[in-house]
Amino acid sequence: MHQIEALKRFYSNSSIFRNETYAYLHAVSRKSSNLIWWLLPLLLVSVFILVRFFAPKFSDHTPASSQFEQGWWQLYPQEYAIIGIDISRYQGMIRWKEIKEGFPPGAELRFCYVKATEGITITDPYFFRNWKAAKKEGLKRGAYHFFRTREDPIRQAEHFLRLRPYQKGDLPPVVDIEHLDGVSVRITRQRLLSFLQYVERKTGIRPIIYTYASFYESYLGDAFKEYPLWVAHYFQPNAPRISRDWLFWQFTDKAQIPAISGKVDVNVFRGDSIQWNNWLREFK
Repeated sequence: MHQIEALKRFYSNSSIFRNETYAYLHAVSRKSSNLIWWLLPLLLVSVFILVRFFAPKFSDHTPASSQFEQGWWQLYPQEYAIIGIDISRYQGMIRWKEIKEGFPPGAELRFCYVKATEGITITDPYFFRNWKAAKKEGLKRGAYHFFRTREDPIRQAEHFLRLRPYQKGDLPPVVDIEHLDGVSVRITRQRLLSFLQYVERKTGIRPIIYTYASFYESYLGDAFKEYPLWVAHYFQPNAPRISRDWLFWQFTDKAQIPAISGKVDVNVFRGDSIQWNNWLREFK
């Protein structure tokens, strides 16, 4: 009997304890819910402030190259109205009917340089197609040769001229030099000069040198100051940083226009329309 009474008292006390526990937890839960409803608006306001004031600062630190790729025209030097492209087999089959579309306002595509040859044996497979199409679409056209410092300069010049890369009214021929390829600076200069003199003697037109600003100043310099310069120097806001005068400036190699599926080089002529037309008269 005593054991039964003890069990009754235990279960009775357990119920009381359980009910008190439930009541306590319920009170705590209500207080927590009220606290969350008070904190939620504060949390939302804090997130808004962070996004509003800090996000623009993060975007301001986007690298220049990334901004340029998103819209190559954003850094187009608008003081130069004469704009042109240079192309090779890497641009593939160009839709020439669309070639003048997709350029910044006020920048009319006026000229196109086409790769013709490289070294003593290579001919660009798209040269003849691009050469004819550029003229048909009303662009002033010119041809360029990619120079190999290890190969004979006269044989390179003969290979280039065999394609008749300059005809009356065309832009002057160009030699593209970008690498030493293990050849000394002295020999490189000698061979490049031999190529230039041979082409000038055969065409009657002084060729243009194309290269990067750093390459020109490191390896060519004053030895070629009498030759017009087409300089490549990217992500510069107003002009290439080089110590001598230049004729053309390649300011990007990442432009995208409707006529070409991949990226293309874009260049400007140093001068306005009047200076452009006066310069062209030398080749008529």
